[in-house]
Amino acid sequence: MDGFMDGFRAARGGDAPERVNVLAHSYGSTTAAEGLWATRYRVNSFVNYGSVGFTLDQPVTAINADQIFRTKGELDLVANAGLGAGGQSRKDPQDLGAIDFSATDEGGLRGVDGHSAHLEGGVGYLTPGSTSLSHIIEIIKRGRP
Repeated sequence: MDGFMDGFRAARGGDAPERVNVLAHSYGSTTAAEGLWATRYRVNSFVNYGSVGFTLDQPVTAINADQIFRTKGELDLVANAGLGAGGQSRKDPQDLGAIDFSATDEGGLRGVDGHSAHLEGGVGYLTPGSTSLSHIIEIIKRGRP
């Protein structure tokens, strides 16, 4: 991922987009965090949802992103198991300083009720009408949930 991000920025030069946001789910957040630790160019925001944790025990300030956000649904058994699995060295992004945002029922929006980004018959992190998707859109547009 770091090679892709660095190549993207280098190839675009002064024509790079105004905002670059990295969105990552589950184990993808683990991989994306490692890539953003190694990349040369900063991104505006790194948003992870349903993360099973980061493997490197460094503060989120070591990630080349201006802001790092995370959310995890209370009923996300996969993320909870990944973070609490015995012998794992993964750390919850929030414990490393990431800004937490809600994935619960809130203001007429629905809370996440599983691990998937799009949950068939339920509410995933990116399901239209979900609290988490609403916050992710605000982060992409305004840099805050």
